Amino acid sequence: ADLLQGTDITPEQERWSLFGKQNLELTDNIALFAEGLFTQRTIQNLGAANFPLQMYVPKSNPFYVDLTGDGLPLQVLTGSTAYFGAPTDSDRIDTGNFSLGLSTSEWHDWTLSGFVGYTFEKQHLEQHGVANQTALLAAVADSNPATAFNPFGAGAADNNPATLAAIAGTSTEDIWSTVKTLQVSATAPSL
Repeated sequence: ADLLQGTDITPEQERWSLFGKQNLELTDNIALFAEGLFTQRTIQNLGAANFPLQMYVPKSNPFYVDLTGDGLPLQVLTGSTAYFGAPTDSDRIDTGNFSLGLSTSEWHDWTLSGFVGYTFEKQHLEQHGVANQTALLAAVADSNPATAFNPFGAGAADNNPATLAAIAGTSTEDIWSTVKTLQVSATAPSL
């Protein structure tokens, strides 16, 4: 079976960019410059066919089947799609680059220049279709047939929608990075 069937090779993307640049001559010997770039990228992706669901089903689960006759919990490894739908990713990435600088040749043919810069990237990733492992284990251990999780049936059709809603989760990750720059340079007149 093709485990990647139905996934996106190239995810849907939306991009926005804004750029500005300004040079300003304050005097014959002093110049000011500024530059800025902001971008935003949003990505919607139909991800892998399944996230793994791993659990030990105890004898207290009303759907437990004692295959070996020893009454020990059964290890079950299955996928999330049958219970929570196809997994999806939603990713938003904001980036910015900004700088402000000054150059002058006011002092006896010396040239002095400098700038400050700030760069950032902020990423917010959400993965839908994952299971909250704590809620899954509690639902597997539940002895009530109306609310217990049934890993042996036909997925969502054989489980209480409220039980699945309590187990369904979203994985969220936020990443933030910045770089701050300061540069100053001076050039002496030629001898």
